[in-house]
Amino acid sequence: MLAGGSARSPSHGLTYETWDAGAGGRRIAAEWDALLQISACHPVFASSTWFLRAAGLNAPRIPVIHLARRGGALAGVLPLWLDESARIAFSSERLTDSYDMVVQPGDVEAAAGLLKYAAGAARPYRQMVFANVRRDANLAAAVQSLDAGRIRIERLSDCLFIPLPESYPDFLAGRSAGFRQNLRYAKRRANAREVEVRMLHPDSFPPARLAGEFIRLHLARFGADSVFETSVPQQFLTDAIPPLFLGGHIRACGIYLRSALAGVNLFVATHDALGDWNSGYLPELAPCSPGRLMIDAGVQLAYRLRVSEYDFLRGDEEYKRKWGTHARELLRYVLEL
Repeated sequence: MLAGGSARSPSHGLTYETWDAGAGGRRIAAEWDALLQISACHPVFASSTWFLRAAGLNAPRIPVIHLARRGGALAGVLPLWLDESARIAFSSERLTDSYDMVVQPGDVEAAAGLLKYAAGAARPYRQMVFANVRRDANLAAAVQSLDAGRIRIERLSDCLFIPLPESYPDFLAGRSAGFRQNLRYAKRRANAREVEVRMLHPDSFPPARLAGEFIRLHLARFGADSVFETSVPQQFLTDAIPPLFLGGHIRACGIYLRSALAGVNLFVATHDALGDWNSGYLPELAPCSPGRLMIDAGVQLAYRLRVSEYDFLRGDEEYKRKWGTHARELLRYVLEL
């Protein structure tokens, strides 16, 4: 349902609305995702699917969606989670590696206008907190135009990535002799133990099965340390993964041990990058360096998709530092209103 009313900009025909997620979110999901397709935003983390299925992850915060329209057409989407008692609006943080508002490339007017509306007329927020924002995000540009009482920018982490050279052989040639040797050894050990890496496709691997297999194998690897140990994140994955896998936005590879699925790696695909999101595997695969095998499979997939970058997303764990060659910052913006 529409909540919080609407407002009109005196210029460029921009109007603004606030929706509670529920039925209202489902009503605008098709428009949202159509705008997302022509934006530069992440097609997984900025999608209606990711946001609308995350209510349990962010409870007791309340989901609200701020919209901008131009001539009736959707021009901007700013999804937030509201702590009503504290009057603080938050971006999605759990399991969301990159956050942004959805607008067309270069539409600074819609981005700035929507943020100003959300910070003022939409809700009586006293603070807005946006985490996991890249410096080149629409939101980062919009924040600069906001007349907030105080804006604090905090560095959260580095995201490591690999700008991909012309071909996979060129990629290997650019790595150290030790790196190439370790990869060859991992492949030989895998072959000797009847371990095979295969890409998983929705036409042959049921989308409804992928979430359950990933959860099973992630728990096998991490046990009580898994972020998916409890029922709430498991339900989120069960709801979100199938449609995104079916749509090609989530890609997956499996590691098979004597023809039985023993490992899964999930990737998130954008128009210019393939992100390495999360993985899990059985302990008996450890001698074959399954992480190394799955990342290598992901790099080869990135070449088949003709993207320019392999992205390790947020976090700078040791294995990412061994593969990643470049880094970018993820930031948190705190707006005192």
